[in-house]
Amino acid sequence: MVSLAVRRSEMDALTFESAEEFLESKAYTRPGVLVLDISMNGMCGLELQSRLLTEAPTLPVIMLSATDDVELAVRAMRHRAADFIRKPFDVDALVRSIQAAVVQNQALLMVERERRTAQAMYSRLTTIEQDLLLLLSDGQNEIQVRGALGVESDFYERTMSDLLQKMGVESTVELVQLSHLIAATREEEHIAA
Repeated sequence: MVSLAVRRSEMDALTFESAEEFLESKAYTRPGVLVLDISMNGMCGLELQSRLLTEAPTLPVIMLSATDDVELAVRAMRHRAADFIRKPFDVDALVRSIQAAVVQNQALLMVERERRTAQAMYSRLTTIEQDLLLLLSDGQNEIQVRGALGVESDFYERTMSDLLQKMGVESTVELVQLSHLIAATREEEHIAA
């Protein structure tokens, strides 16, 4: 019924007999939305959703359930379910939920690409450029940064010019915004480790 609803709305759908088959297929590495039933043979929907938090954190999950179990619904939503739909469901409501999740997935993937790009640019910076960027992102002004780094004005200006060029931005404001994106990425990587 789910695959028919998806196809009716002119979206592509892949179906799997089990969570294990889905994982073996590596379909979660592609953009999309995963519609899961809480009750499945083998690994249950909540277990798969939990596993995907690390393996496919940008993949939206819509959880289906035949029960009114509030605890299960809360658990699914805490694990970042895009929606929780009770069966039997209205096909149009499911399609709307899938369409909203597709938009969410596209936005998450765009942010993820921006984060990877910013992190790659950051990794190519010299140590002094990285230090300068971190000090600026902490809200320090030019005089404070020069003092902290022990550099003269002309060295600071050259380094700032190089930094702006390497990071592909035109202003200190854009540079600080990128640094916050990099810091968030590094913090998430640290938490995951």
